[in-house]
Amino acid sequence: MGAMLTSEWGAEGSGLNKHLIAKIYPVDDKGNPETDKTTVAAPLTDGNLDLTLNWQSAFENSGTDSKLPSISQLLQSGQASAMLNLMAGFFPNDKDSPMAVFNDTFQKAAQQAEKLTGSTGITKLNSRQVFTGLPPIKIPITLYFRAWANPQKEVEAPINQLFAWALPQELANTSVLSGLLEDLQKGKVPDLEKIFPSKIPKFVALEYGGRTYKPLVIESIGHPLVLPRSKDGAMLSASVQLTLATLEAWGKADYMGSLKG
Repeated sequence: MGAMLTSEWGAEGSGLNKHLIAKIYPVDDKGNPETDKTTVAAPLTDGNLDLTLNWQSAFENSGTDSKLPSISQLLQSGQASAMLNLMAGFFPNDKDSPMAVFNDTFQKAAQQAEKLTGSTGITKLNSRQVFTGLPPIKIPITLYFRAWANPQKEVEAPINQLFAWALPQELANTSVLSGLLEDLQKGKVPDLEKIFPSKIPKFVALEYGGRTYKPLVIESIGHPLVLPRSKDGAMLSASVQLTLATLEAWGKADYMGSLKG
């Protein structure tokens, strides 16, 4: 069992309610805890579970109002009927005149256009939304640490551990190309570890309120620099802003699984 890095919140049963204290510990990409389960624990002063679902009106621009906007506006406002009646007036209404057929045609068209006054091509189908996916769930939280007796143990150590998990575990000093050239010069087959020489940050799990969210990635972490400090410079109290996110998008089964704790 790994170390528990936390501030002093009272003995079990007499201190702060355990469901108000969040626990963060490293896991693999399947959510299984690491063998050395070092855990950072702290109460949350703020936190959200942000789920964004992408629904879009895919047919919004497929109606006649979008395809023929000018004609649609003329018909809906009644201007088309008025224009057709004016155009009919340019031709004689005398049945004996060969041009009378144009007068009759425009008048009939005006009557039909008048029926469409106040009408629109928008329908329920045009506005129907379709599901287009979802990004991973975001979990922005704020953890609070404060020193009761030992600032290094109760504040500095847990915060440093969070930063250690959030940062790449290894960053190579040399370029990938230099490693490959070195092997080739020695007549060796290039080592794959030299092509991918660095190690990504840790995956973590979050336990809070009887629920467990895993595996998560730490997308951002930060705390103020201007803080109450001890005579040797150690932080006496600090609020750490942490943005966690699920490794993948979640379905119903994933969310229900988190309720089991």
